[in-house]
Amino acid sequence: MPGCTRAGEMQMLKRLLVVAYGLICYAVFFAAYLYAVGFVGNLLVPRTIDDPPAGNLIAGVVVDLFLLLAFVVPMLTPFTRGPGRSDVLGRRRSSRAA
Repeated sequence: MPGCTRAGEMQMLKRLLVVAYGLICYAVFFAAYLYAVGFVGNLLVPRTIDDPPAGNLIAGVVVDLFLLLAFVVPMLTPFTRGPGRSDVLGRRRSSRAA
């Protein structure tokens, strides 16, 4: 095409990829939302909120506690350091949260 440059084509490709990524994310969210509606409303999904539990109670509690520890402990560790210490990347931090 006359007047098209390589940079212009790359810019258009980037725009198309961003739009495609946005549409895919929207579709995944919409599917998850529809599944949640079906789960709560007992509509067209294989397992619903009213189904009996599928596994052992003890195993479920152990898995829940493990996941809680796996996600909560890393979030709490930055708050346990004293003032003026360095963070994970070795940067010095001030004692106030600003």
